[in-house]
Amino acid sequence: MRRFLIFILPLLYYSCTDDIVADIDALQTENAEQDAQIDSLMTALNDQQAYIDSLNNAQNIANDLLQLYADSLHNAQQTTLTALANSALNAGFVETQVYSGNITTSWTDLDLSSVIGANQSLVLMKIDYISDNGRILCRTNGTNYDTGTSGFSSAYNSINWIYVDSGHPTGYLFIITDNAGVIEYKVWEGTANVAISTVFYLNQNDTIGEQTGYISFDIEGTSLTISPSISTIESAANEHGNKTFENSNGFNWDKVDVGDYTFNIVAKIYTIDDNADYVYRDTTLTKTITITKDDHHVLVGSAIYNDYSLHEL
Repeated sequence: MRRFLIFILPLLYYSCTDDIVADIDALQTENAEQDAQIDSLMTALNDQQAYIDSLNNAQNIANDLLQLYADSLHNAQQTTLTALANSALNAGFVETQVYSGNITTSWTDLDLSSVIGANQSLVLMKIDYISDNGRILCRTNGTNYDTGTSGFSSAYNSINWIYVDSGHPTGYLFIITDNAGVIEYKVWEGTANVAISTVFYLNQNDTIGEQTGYISFDIEGTSLTISPSISTIESAANEHGNKTFENSNGFNWDKVDVGDYTFNIVAKIYTIDDNADYVYRDTTLTKTITITKDDHHVLVGSAIYNDYSLHEL
């Protein structure tokens, strides 16, 4: 019995060794495959990182281009508003200060009706720095417009907000009032000390461009006054003491601004008495003509027997 066991043990030893070696080989193969997968994954991650870096670089370039474009728009916008302000002043609009003092972060009403009338108007506003730089915002009274919480940088300006400081002491805003001529204003943060003025405004029913019509008149009388004034020429008095008053171009048209023109005429009216002598009396007449854009108007007046004939044709 002991001899038999001695012969069995070596066989069992060699059989177990073969299984262990096979398992080790299998593990080494799996490890090699895992290493290859890890290498492949690292390669993919590196490619992804390179792609992300590329996107970041592209985004940075895009941001720089957008910033340059925004800067260009802001500069062009302020240049345009400044040119418009200068043009408005040259055209006869009067810059009128409507507020001077501190501005807080609360929306505050500013009534412009004393300058522009109680109308809804498009107004070009001028903001002048006094002290305490800041970003001034305006909006139509009664609206809920507000800016975002970010996006302001340096001296960027927009159509309805402007940054002023000692280096940028003046800026312009375009804003629409409510129907009573009121806007609202505030400073973005802190407190700013500025002066606010109106430079130009266009009421809701206004139009831009030449507003003129044409008139011709031939009026007999001893005197003629026209309000607003229109240039006239006059003849010598006739046998009854009346002159003939005409517009400066005679039978041609005079171009005048649209609006109402009042003609005040004094003339001598005549009759004949029983002795066949002329009897005169003075009469006064008033006539108002409304000149409309591009239209032609004619007024003719003449002294006749015991009456005066005055007609707009």
